Amino acid sequence: MAYPKLVTVAIIKNKNKVLLIKRANEPETGKWALPGGTGGFEKFLNPKYAIKDEVRYDLNIDFSINSFFKYYFREDSDNAVLSLVFTGEINKEPKINKKSVLECKYFIENEIKDLELAFEHKTILQDYFLDLKLKK
Repeated sequence: MAYPKLVTVAIIKNKNKVLLIKRANEPETGKWALPGGTGGFEKFLNPKYAIKDEVRYDLNIDFSINSFFKYYFREDSDNAVLSLVFTGEINKEPKINKKSVLECKYFIENEIKDLELAFEHKTILQDYFLDLKLKK
């Protein structure tokens, strides 16, 4: 039995909005997603460094982690995936890496409901916004 593939995911906050990227590559090309991926683990064993590396690669900006949010497990047709989700902020406008990102944009919760999101990111964002409401 193979181990699950590890993925890091960033919820980048700006007031009541979150930053999404439109994916330029497979899987899920053209769909909106939270920044992240598996590449950071090629350089770093620590998930905090891995997600910072992923955000830096996709958006050419430093990601300041506030907290670990949750983990999510899913089974794709080929393998199992364990996504580690972190929340945080960036301190300036992102500059997309056109090799991996078609565009990026901040969205409020109501706008996200109608988007076609990649992977389990719609569930992650529903949980995130629910968590915010429960903390109020």
